[in-house]
Amino acid sequence: MIEKNRLKGLVFVMIAGGFSSLAMCGDKDVQDFKMSQSFLESKPQLLSFSLEDVVTGKAVSLSSFPESTKATVVVFMCNHCPSVIHILDKLIETANIYIPLGIRFIGISSNDIEGYPEDGPDKMKELAIKKNFPFSYVFDETQEVARAYEAKCTPDVFVLNRDFEIYRGRFDGTKPGSGNISTGEDLKLVLDCILKNEPLPEPKESMGCTIKWKLK
Repeated sequence: MIEKNRLKGLVFVMIAGGFSSLAMCGDKDVQDFKMSQSFLESKPQLLSFSLEDVVTGKAVSLSSFPESTKATVVVFMCNHCPSVIHILDKLIETANIYIPLGIRFIGISSNDIEGYPEDGPDKMKELAIKKNFPFSYVFDETQEVARAYEAKCTPDVFVLNRDFEIYRGRFDGTKPGSGNISTGEDLKLVLDCILKNEPLPEPKESMGCTIKWKLK
């Protein structure tokens, strides 16, 4: 178990990206996974962001936490990744359950839209309206936020509090094409621990699509 002494205002960040290849943050990448947690914990000033909601046009900021917010689930996601599509309805359902309990959700897309135009702001807006997202959906055009978090695969899950303490793990253990329905059990467990002010579970490595980075 990972003891967290200050759980108020936690932020759960899940990053979702591209389609063509699947990446696992476990196995040979376990050390990289742990190093990324250490990196994030050592550089909290890099993790704050302000991005525009593609539906409302309003700025959505990670630097401000309403007093009523017990945790914030930030989802860096995209429209077309099969790993994201696989969990999307369950993510929306989970948000609808936990938002009334004081958990804030934010969705973020960081994909290169030149190669993946379906992940652009206009298409993001269409999806958010069609699916009736209960959370803001924002576009990380410069990819600076994804790079600050050292996101490797999608969905890749992170948790921060007001002091930018970190939890990193997965949404659940299911994947597209497996015949298994997404449960969101890992995210729910983390959020339940936060609400009960209990120690957080040991993280399980994320698995999903690679983020589609811009060509330099």
